[in-house]
Amino acid sequence: MANIAPSAEAAALSFGGEMELSPGQARAALSGGEATFDGNIRTVASGRTGLKLIAETIAADGPGTVLLPAYLCPSILQPFCEQNLPLAFYGVGEDLAIDTEHLRRQVAELRPRAVLVIHYFGFPVVGLPSRAAAPDQVHDSTAREAARPPGTVGTPRPGRRAPPRTAAEDDPLSGAGSRPWLIEDCVQGSWMGDSPGVIGGVGDFVLTSFRKYLPVPDGGLVLCRAPGVVLPRLAPAAGGFVQRRMAGKVLRYRFLHEETGNRRLERAFLDRFQEAEAEIDHRVPRCGMSQLSLRLLNHLDIAGAVRQRRDNFRTLLDAVEGGTRLGDFCQPLFSCLPEGVSPLAFPVRVRGGARDRLRRELAARRVFCPVHWALPEEVRAADFPQAHAISADILSIPIDQRYDTADMQDLLHRLNESASATMQNMA
Repeated sequence: MANIAPSAEAAALSFGGEMELSPGQARAALSGGEATFDGNIRTVASGRTGLKLIAETIAADGPGTVLLPAYLCPSILQPFCEQNLPLAFYGVGEDLAIDTEHLRRQVAELRPRAVLVIHYFGFPVVGLPSRAAAPDQVHDSTAREAARPPGTVGTPRPGRRAPPRTAAEDDPLSGAGSRPWLIEDCVQGSWMGDSPGVIGGVGDFVLTSFRKYLPVPDGGLVLCRAPGVVLPRLAPAAGGFVQRRMAGKVLRYRFLHEETGNRRLERAFLDRFQEAEAEIDHRVPRCGMSQLSLRLLNHLDIAGAVRQRRDNFRTLLDAVEGGTRLGDFCQPLFSCLPEGVSPLAFPVRVRGGARDRLRRELAARRVFCPVHWALPEEVRAADFPQAHAISADILSIPIDQRYDTADMQDLLHRLNESASATMQNMA
């Protein structure tokens, strides 16, 4: 695939925000071949469209609860709510690892139809259930207790080792009777629909979203491994949502590269993006990836994007751990970069309740850091204090493929300058 990314020099004028489309990229979207995908993979307009297909499949198979992690984007709830599926939540740890014991209890009590796990920022989530426990391996605690010799219920006999746990006993999904479908949410990176790598290898359903990772106006994928389930092929997206996002990306390129400082132009592209999000927030589109995005995807240097994101992540990790001002009160959420991970961003937890102050200082220096995420009201702080604690201090620093080594040094300067200003204001 040809590399038609915009120049890093112009991209360094600001950090973060929606990815822009250069004139060369826009031309590629209007002509040429389209990317194709084999097997039981379906293209979708967005990650939410992928969840919509999964939610429809669950609803068609009968009523039942969908179990979600307590740390999640509010938009994840929308496709399931549109199908009137009951929702419940399981806990996560301070490192966003699955609270497997709480998940186990929720599965045993609620017997959900499906369990969703999120690979946060493209990193493999700790505690991911295995596919090893087939339905006929489900752990039946009553039968196992009845089979124990007298005097050994719950504990091994003195002097004897406890029997090894079976795969089913180690699997937190095994207590549901009929094992629930497992949904792997890979929308934050590291799975692009190719053969399973570091993530995406165990779910009955696996989904990703290209528009979070690449300069495409729409698009994502859903892979189905559920036996006997064939997802429908959807007509390509067209019309308002795609057109508004395409226009926003082209206008943003003009603002960054041709008319820097034109606030009317900046307002114009921001309005296009907001209008597109309002449309999908109103109702999740039921359509496939647009022809524009499929053509564009066929021209993008995805391997180069992966390399650049990994390089940029390492640059920030080395700087934060090397005693910079930013590192004085920001703790990286991930302290290493496993092979195969292509991260969405560089997430940190900001100490001392200073997250919002730091974010304002960064925005003043044109570094735009999103918060992943403000939690939905359905996740109550009293029930999930750890998830709310993370939500209150997390910040995502942009590291995407628009930025090269020189840009990252510029970003580090702005980060440290913002950190110093924040600390002075707190004194």
